[in-house]
Amino acid sequence: MASTLSTSEDPSAETAKGVPAQNEAPVFDDSRSETTTIDSEADDVSTDLSSLTFFTRLYELPIVNDAVSSICRIAESNRYTSAIIGYAEKVGGLAEKSRPLLKPVERPISILDSYATRSLELIEAKYPIVAKPTSEVIETVQSQAKAVETKYPVVARTFAVAKTTANSALDRVDYLVDYVLPSRASAAEGDESPENQTQQPDATSTDSPLGKITIIVRKVPQRLGGLYYEQLESSRLAVDGIKQSAKDTATVYTTELSERSSKLLESVQERVKSTVNSTIPSLLPQFAQEYYEHSKDIVMTKATKLHAEYSRTDEDTRSKVLNLILISGEQVPVLERITSRVFGKATGTVPSAYMATAGPSNAPGKK
Repeated sequence: MASTLSTSEDPSAETAKGVPAQNEAPVFDDSRSETTTIDSEADDVSTDLSSLTFFTRLYELPIVNDAVSSICRIAESNRYTSAIIGYAEKVGGLAEKSRPLLKPVERPISILDSYATRSLELIEAKYPIVAKPTSEVIETVQSQAKAVETKYPVVARTFAVAKTTANSALDRVDYLVDYVLPSRASAAEGDESPENQTQQPDATSTDSPLGKITIIVRKVPQRLGGLYYEQLESSRLAVDGIKQSAKDTATVYTTELSERSSKLLESVQERVKSTVNSTIPSLLPQFAQEYYEHSKDIVMTKATKLHAEYSRTDEDTRSKVLNLILISGEQVPVLERITSRVFGKATGTVPSAYMATAGPSNAPGKK
């Protein structure tokens, strides 16, 4: 009985298992086929990021190429934005060097690139106009827009209102740019509000929103660069002012200290002269004043000779020191004997400076 049931159920079982009958169409599982397709595509995609084609294909479109070129020209026209671009290129070079870190995500990125490339191909096949030159695309769009405006006046009025609204919004943006980032000429004149400025029309200014957008896009980097330059120049001037103030202060204090030192020295000299010439003689008895005057003359003469000898530049240090010692011992009998014996034994002769300064009665060797 069981065998009979099993044999009778075999055809239906085979049909249930998915085996097609003679007159029946085959049945496929969509989910399994889609998964199999994705896996096969993922296996076919190269994991090398250098083979990415989406951005290359996208950049080959004339309208995209022209737009990128225009942006690059606007950016390179200002030295500050060009410096930012150079910095970005350096960062890109560092990213290129760190490509080994991207190994785990290379496969997903390659899969996304493949899908994006296929989507771009579908768009090109459905809308061939995207692959035409930019001028032709613009002319086609403008002609179609004019045809729609002619055929549907409501659309024309809507476009006019939208254009007016866009122009008004762009004018406000331009006003705000002039207010927040005034030009260097107006800032130098002290005009803080754009109401006091006389706006000079730009040579490339037009009534179209695209022209106004172009003007604003060019103006903002230039104003930002000018503001950055002014801040940098102001900081440099502030630092120079601080340095100059410190230098002036040091010069003033040095000059004042020198003047005070000179005045103090002159005062001390005057006081010493007054003491030596007036105060001390008045305190001495009459018989001692003659000896005092004689001693004072000797000291003054010796000081003059010492200063003259010290200021000489045609002698070496050793000869100058010997002459200073000999001059110091002049007209002092004890010192004269000591110096004459010491230097006579050491050199065998007496220095010429000493012989020139010593008188006949004070020359060494005479008693």
